Amino acid sequence: MREFAKKSILFTFVKVNESCNRMIKVMEENYNPCGNTMNVTDLSKACQTGSKEEVTKAFVNAASFILSAAVGGGDGKKGGKAAKPVQRTTKPLWDTKKFEKDQFFSQTAYLHVTEIAGNRITVENSFGNKLYVSKDILEGMYSGEHFKTEVAMNMTGLAELLQTVQDHVFTVTFRKQPTEENAADLLQAADKNSFKDKAKMATLAKEILAGENCTMTCHLVQVENNLGRSLVIDLSSKSANKFRQIDHRSIESIIF
Repeated sequence: MREFAKKSILFTFVKVNESCNRMIKVMEENYNPCGNTMNVTDLSKACQTGSKEEVTKAFVNAASFILSAAVGGGDGKKGGKAAKPVQRTTKPLWDTKKFEKDQFFSQTAYLHVTEIAGNRITVENSFGNKLYVSKDILEGMYSGEHFKTEVAMNMTGLAELLQTVQDHVFTVTFRKQPTEENAADLLQAADKNSFKDKAKMATLAKEILAGENCTMTCHLVQVENNLGRSLVIDLSSKSANKFRQIDHRSIESIIF
């Protein structure tokens, strides 16, 4: 702890019970004399008597975290019942009897922000699970909406860029294939005077032939170079089938 203090390495502890008091005391005795103060947040009483909302709020203010929305304390009443254990809705993907130390696991999930309350960000992942995540953890993730620099590229360059995004979330703007329905909508929405102006008629015809403009936040599934298109999953779609195809020739911009 003294070496950590000399290097100005900061510590934040969240105490959830009284069994660690002696350990914390020893750590403070070796850490604090160097001029630093070890931050200890005491949640031991809150975990016993606080409500789920109260415990979650206190934890949020104390540390970086990723929590299931089901995690919390009791019902907030003295002598009240503890929170019910989380009911599992999915089956294990592997034999849990063979679970051992030093094994590795992976899961790629995409997070949709549904609520922002200070440092506590409520998200829903692509598996339908509701989670609480601290803002500092989200700041280290890839985004499909935020970007640092803007680079001008031609259509070929954008198509090549799409092939490098791998499983990162990204937002792509492209033109859909022209349809009779879209053409009818554009014609109905056009001003009557447009049909008397050659320049406006040319612009309208170009819009009809170009197809509807579409912006989609998604992740890549497969690139089909021989067909000049890519298969993606639309993360904003509410339908059961979220697979979409993007024609490389129609791409106008990519954010990732």
